[in-house]
Amino acid sequence: MRLYVYVVVHDSGFAPNPFHGYCTLATCKPRIRRGAEVEDWVMGLGSVRNAQAGKLIYAMRVDEAMSFNDYWNDPRFQKKKTERSGSQKSECGDNIYYSDPESEKWVQTSSYYNACDVKHDTNPPRTLISRKFRVLRQECH
Repeated sequence: MRLYVYVVVHDSGFAPNPFHGYCTLATCKPRIRRGAEVEDWVMGLGSVRNAQAGKLIYAMRVDEAMSFNDYWNDPRFQKKKTERSGSQKSECGDNIYYSDPESEKWVQTSSYYNACDVKHDTNPPRTLISRKFRVLRQECH
């Protein structure tokens, strides 16, 4: 078991996304998403910028990891797709990437975080998933 810790600069509900019964990390933090395995822990600490320096924002135990395409197609995570005219939780959906079968290029759907760097986020194309998590501060927008 390993522990990954990083500073959560933007506490928006997007990355990590703690809604709909799962905490998922599907964007940003590519080194953590690449290296973390089942039973590892990921913790996010507050930043100076949001006046939460050193405070625990969230902790999640990795229960599974899957490819973006599997995450996109898995019935459990359909509510994590962004609904721009939905509730605040729906607008923060992190299930925003899938590979186009014809071009094999990544498609980024419209999301709360449209400034995503597709190349950065899709390397690796891997989502961390947790059912055992604790969120102490998380807002959407």
